[in-house]
Amino acid sequence: MKTHNIDNLFGTLEKREKDRDRLGIREWLLSVSETEGVSIGSRQRETAGVYSPSKATVQLSGRLYVRWQDGLASRIRLSRPLVQNPEELVSFMREAAFADPYAPDIPPVQPAADVEVFDPAVSDLIGKNASELYKYLDESTKTFRSLETKNCLAGVSCRRTQRRIASSSGLRFEYDATRMGFSASADSLYGAGKHSRDLVPILEVRDRLEHLERMVRIMRDKAPAPRPVCTVILSPSVAQALLWHYLLKNLDAEAIFDGRSAFSLETVEEKASRFHPGFSLWHNPCRPMHPGSYPMDGQGLGARPVCLVENGKIKNARVTLKGSKQTGWPPTPSVDSDSLEIKCEKEEDLFDYVGKTERGYIATSVLGLHTQDSGTGDYSLAVPRGVVVENGEMKGSFKGVFSGNFFDDLNMGLVALDSPWHSFKGLAFEGRIDS
Repeated sequence: MKTHNIDNLFGTLEKREKDRDRLGIREWLLSVSETEGVSIGSRQRETAGVYSPSKATVQLSGRLYVRWQDGLASRIRLSRPLVQNPEELVSFMREAAFADPYAPDIPPVQPAADVEVFDPAVSDLIGKNASELYKYLDESTKTFRSLETKNCLAGVSCRRTQRRIASSSGLRFEYDATRMGFSASADSLYGAGKHSRDLVPILEVRDRLEHLERMVRIMRDKAPAPRPVCTVILSPSVAQALLWHYLLKNLDAEAIFDGRSAFSLETVEEKASRFHPGFSLWHNPCRPMHPGSYPMDGQGLGARPVCLVENGKIKNARVTLKGSKQTGWPPTPSVDSDSLEIKCEKEEDLFDYVGKTERGYIATSVLGLHTQDSGTGDYSLAVPRGVVVENGEMKGSFKGVFSGNFFDDLNMGLVALDSPWHSFKGLAFEGRIDS
């Protein structure tokens, strides 16, 4: 899958680095990903049948960062057309160079983490075994027929990526990674799925579809309004989204340095206690075959676990190379929502916890999160189809408005909720639900 033009780009960068008489390159960092993928889907009452057309993709993406001999810097996002003529690309970057007092230095070469991210079985599904993907859709079709759904969607996708990371420091590292995903939803009520770097077993798909069927049958019933103040249970996907929007955005070192964060430089440097002592949050890109794992990021930093919040105290920000230059803090490997890991003093199985909840409300999804001010922590979010819980029983769905302050929520006695049908944990705390 290697592109010859990328090899030419390496050569051009090295040549310009040595050519001091043409405003040559002082240092550079290049990260390129070449991805092949295939996906198919199904939806009910398609005119051409149950299956949507299959789709095959070949993509190139990446970033190139250059510091020039005169102190200017250049950054560019790479695509396949841009790398066709490497010499022209570098000349264009030179013309677009800018002054940046915090232009980061290229890090020295460091070791990559030893973490599994490639499964040959997933890679084979993209080529010779692509027909096997239809078995996953057949399973969802059985569930949809059992539910007699009016509106149903399912999809399965596989991709393999070759990533190459190189720098003027002498770094030359490449690795292959795979990713497989399955998802299904019925009547716009509830969705289930699985994303992993290894093969998703058919038996696991069946298990998740059985869970989907149970939840859809419950949510077809309309429940009376919950009590305004009750136990709010965030589904894993909602908990993950809120943590990223309110906590991870504010833990960005560049935002902290610029005064665009709810936290100050002193808050991080003093390891200030800002949340409930039972709450911890980690960035962990080293879990084998986990969708958020990688051996090395595009900054040339080897993957390693980083504690962001420990027992309520802010331990580390997420620090890019530029953020490191601004703050003096050591850079952290790239963080995304899939690499996060909640650790709480109180942890239970999600549905066991539901069974013990006297009065509660499960926020299965929310609308409008992107409109909320992450700096204040305030939110007022529509829950189009939440689930009302009374005396440990899920009574049906109710459209509500979930409001409060997420920083205040993180100061409560949180319960982390694990689930066999999700790769992330949910959260429970006392909150407010309005009609």
